[in-house]
This record gives sequence, structure tokens and C-alpha cells, in this order.
Amino acid sequence: QEAQGQLGLAGPGEQQRLLLLTDGRLRDWPRLTALPCPGLLLDIERAPIRLGRARQLASELGADYHHIDELAPASRAPTWNRP
Repeated sequence: QEAQGQLGLAGPGEQQRLLLLTDGRLRDWPRLTALPCPGLLLDIERAPIRLGRARQLASELGADYHHIDELAPASRAPTWNRP
């Protein structure tokens, strides 16, 4: 909530945005309000069984949601997990 309170401090001509990286592996979180600025949640959960909590978190925050696998170039998709 403290971070949410600090959003909106942009100066003239500036626009704030929030980028949130998470695997969504939270047991539970307090009720959240929508962000006062545009946000993007990038889900980095790679477990064999995906819990889908990052999508729920993005929804509560009013943020756009994308999974990291959606961003992988097609030519590298099979090796995305390897260094």
C-alpha cells in the first residue's frame, strides 16, 4: 500500500507506469485497489503446475497481464529455459 501511495508523484509532462514481475506464488495477499497508473504484470511462473495467481493479481490491480513465454521469440522457444 505504501508503494501505491507513492504512485501519482510524476512531475509535469511525465507519465508513471508500473512493471511488476512475479511468479504469483503467494499464499494470500490483502485486498488491493486498482493502480492509479497504467501497469503491466509479467508472469514468470514456470512450474509444471501453474497456479494462475499472477493473472488474478493483475486483475485486482487493473494491470495488463502477459506470461513470459508469450514474449519468447519463436525461433528460441524450445530453448527458452536454457542458458
